[in-house]
Amino acid sequence: GDATGTWSLRLPGGVLIQCPRVVVGGMAGICRLAWLPEDDGEAGTPDDGNRAKLLRVEASVSALEPVVSDEDENMMVGFYPPSLGSLRTDV
Repeated sequence: GDATGTWSLRLPGGVLIQCPRVVVGGMAGICRLAWLPEDDGEAGTPDDGNRAKLLRVEASVSALEPVVSDEDENMMVGFYPPSLGSLRTDV
């Protein structure tokens, strides 16, 4: 998150978003979302519901993979759509 090339945003309510500033072809970009959910339960009661539980989602995304022409292998005709490489969650 503090590395060069990583965009970070902290939002009210304990939400943190991190993603690469630029996704480069041939390399996976790691995107992260973390938050502290709130519930309606009263603290210290059986309805409390884990008020301080940190939840996280992390995904690796690949993009800008070139599509090479069938007729001329030296010519690029576009890019494949972005793809999800992996997904990890706490939930």
